[in-house]
Amino acid sequence: MRTRFLWVVPAVLSALAFATGASVTRAVASPGAAADQTYSDPAGDASGGPDVTGITVRNDAGGTVTMVISVALPEFSSMIVGIDNNLDATMERYVGVASMGSGLLMEMYSKTDPAMALVPSLTLSGTSTSATLSFAKSDLGISQSFTFVIGTL
Repeated sequence: MRTRFLWVVPAVLSALAFATGASVTRAVASPGAAADQTYSDPAGDASGGPDVTGITVRNDAGGTVTMVISVALPEFSSMIVGIDNNLDATMERYVGVASMGSGLLMEMYSKTDPAMALVPSLTLSGTSTSATLSFAKSDLGISQSFTFVIGTL
């Protein structure tokens, strides 16, 4: 079941710009590549927020992108994944992930066009040490590569 928490996303995005407890990771992924791509982030640099220590981006033959984010999200913490599908350094979409007592909740958000927030293929799953986002690259308008940024609070 999908739960909406749009009010969290703008607040968290604003807080990421100023909070010292935020952990932010940025990289460029090429979903057209045949091999998985792995990005590491130093452990212990989160300054009090949940610590992202790595990201693996996979692309299958059917055009599904899967991002496995190594992060332990304690209860009542949050993570934002910004996605720039046209490499213009402007994140067109954000996925907000919140850890609640019953598990992980998510919501897609677009700061420019509410219709861009509709991504039927987007799924989220998680364990105690990772969060996994999966989506069809066609749903996000990704042709070759995309930039992403991950922040936690």
